[in-house]
Amino acid sequence: SLNFVARTNWDAVCKDLKAIYLAPTLAEAEGNLKAFENQWPQYPMVAQLWRRAWERVTVCFAFPMAIRRMRYTTNAVESLNSVLRCAMRNRASFPS
Repeated sequence: SLNFVARTNWDAVCKDLKAIYLAPTLAEAEGNLKAFENQWPQYPMVAQLWRRAWERVTVCFAFPMAIRRMRYTTNAVESLNSVLRCAMRNRASFPS
């Protein structure tokens, strides 16, 4: 989504997008997406991207919030593990 957003607005746009996928219900997520469209008219491609992928986004709302939160945490942990594996692979020896 951030490919279409100016770097200076990344934090604010991410905050508003987070409100969509962390919404407790599907109806609230749809409302947050509409609010995002109204708040960021200069980035219509972001909202269109979310609309096109909406069926894939809504699948996560079938699960309770605790499971959804665990999924996001797991992704972050796996990302960190990937970085560590890459760093260890590139380093031939550890002198200390």
